Amino acid sequence: MRRVMVVETPWRAHVKRGPGGRVDFVSPVPCPYHYGSLPGTCAPDGEPVDALHLRRSPQRAGDVLEGWVVGRVGFVDLDVRDDKWVLADAPPTAAERADLEAFFARYARLKRLAARLQADFRAVRSLGFEAGVVPDEEPPPC
Repeated sequence: MRRVMVVETPWRAHVKRGPGGRVDFVSPVPCPYHYGSLPGTCAPDGEPVDALHLRRSPQRAGDVLEGWVVGRVGFVDLDVRDDKWVLADAPPTAAERADLEAFFARYARLKRLAARLQADFRAVRSLGFEAGVVPDEEPPPC
């Protein structure tokens, strides 16, 4: 299945923005992927479904990328399931799969720490990358 995503946080950016451009997170390390969302969809957190593209080419916030859905990263953010669809131009290599696992494990630890500092003890964790997982149906619109 091919999908389009809107880039919110380009590859190598330090500021993660959400839909509408608001700052969600400032990272000490650059984003290793183009991170954004699938327009016209709604995730359990009430925002568009999160997506990332493995392509490493210059892009800007607001750019639209198309790719094959090659899997998903299972994620729980403050007790809410918040999976990230993974798009790419080709199946991910073993190194790319390992990078996804490592990045989202670190990202979950940082988000969990940020929540704890605000006395929020809800669950934040990465459930890992699942290759070849393609949703059976389109996510609902918000």
